[in-house]
Amino acid sequence: MPAKEPRKNPRGVKPKHGHNTRRFGPTPTYRSWYHMVERCTRPTCHDWKYYGGRGITICERWLKFENFLADMGAKPDAGLTIGRIDNSKGYEPGNCRWETRLQQGGNTRRVRTLTVQGVTGSVQALALHFGVKRSTVSHRMNHLKWPEERCFAPPRAMRKRTTGR
Repeated sequence: MPAKEPRKNPRGVKPKHGHNTRRFGPTPTYRSWYHMVERCTRPTCHDWKYYGGRGITICERWLKFENFLADMGAKPDAGLTIGRIDNSKGYEPGNCRWETRLQQGGNTRRVRTLTVQGVTGSVQALALHFGVKRSTVSHRMNHLKWPEERCFAPPRAMRKRTTGR
């Protein structure tokens, strides 16, 4: 009796990475890669205007999932997404990392970056660093028009008393 030939995939190509199988579907890593490629290369994609339409590209090497996987590794946690360190550059090795939503939120074109007491970061990051609520800092900056250095001072109720009682 002759040996059975292995079944061929309908497209004639069998993926070697195992991240998108018929039985289990795409893995989170494959989904992140696929959506990255879609938003940068397909003009009919909903988010194309923010990525490919702005000139954000993907390096030639990463158009193959296997190469992307070799450079970035598998997605370490379900809560992470692919993010660019420098948002003016494209998706390429050295400019991408797995980020939390908070990290991505602090790395957009509209985030204001400040330097206070030698520490540089977004208003959110600096508020966290100095132990002040972001809403307090925003109120001081936008409504009270305080200087940036003063906006990150702790509220009076939290300051240590300098006079003895």
